[in-house]
Amino acid sequence: MDAFEIRMALVGYLRKLNASQGSVKRAVDHLRVYSDCSGDLWKCVMQETKKGGLNQRINILYMLDDLLCGSGGDAAESTAYRSHIAAALADFIGIVVPLEPNGVINLQAAIAVLENWKLRQLFSLQELDGLLKQLIDRRIEYSNHNDDTDDTQSTQRLPDKEILRRFEEDRERHKRLKEEMWVLPISTLSRDDAMNYHTPSPGHSKHHNLHKTNLLTLTADNAPLNTEFDHAWEDTSDYNEDDVEEMLDDMNNLHSAQC
Repeated sequence: MDAFEIRMALVGYLRKLNASQGSVKRAVDHLRVYSDCSGDLWKCVMQETKKGGLNQRINILYMLDDLLCGSGGDAAESTAYRSHIAAALADFIGIVVPLEPNGVINLQAAIAVLENWKLRQLFSLQELDGLLKQLIDRRIEYSNHNDDTDDTQSTQRLPDKEILRRFEEDRERHKRLKEEMWVLPISTLSRDDAMNYHTPSPGHSKHHNLHKTNLLTLTADNAPLNTEFDHAWEDTSDYNEDDVEEMLDDMNNLHSAQC
């Protein structure tokens, strides 16, 4: 296939894109196979996103999530698109969630995808935090506006058929996103490195002298270990009296067993 045929094939996949795994897979596989044309194909994705309706735009966002986070294919094939997405991330999200009344339809789904990308540290955390703050502020503003005015006509009602289709596709998209959130990227560290790995506590400098501290520098290769630590740090409660009592009980049980 020449460059024109590759581009037109992608246009066909994107225009037929829906929430089904088969539809998403066809588009993602095409992008991966022709990752050497990533720049041209990304321009094609942006153009089709601008042309599509709200449902088509959110489908494309979830397709990109599958491209970056889904299993299958070579990681390098997905990485080829990451720089293009990073450069246009704010503009792309602005297209998916436009500043218009009906734009709120895509608001929550876009927040879910960005939070997944933040968890996986795919892009600048500062930029992702900024985009998430903008979307969350819009959600709060929209909610407060509806509470104050009781205006049920703030958004244009979609046809019943379109609403039912959106329900079904949202269910499929959210199910797939939840499944992917449980799958962390695979670290490329050796077994010995992983066993000796220590994640620095929050506030600790990330610039380590390996010879002096024996700490591994956090890079794209061992970021999965950092993600695991972030999960544990958020889910673990502060050290308190209950922990002291539990340790004393364990010590007493151990002492009783030895007697």
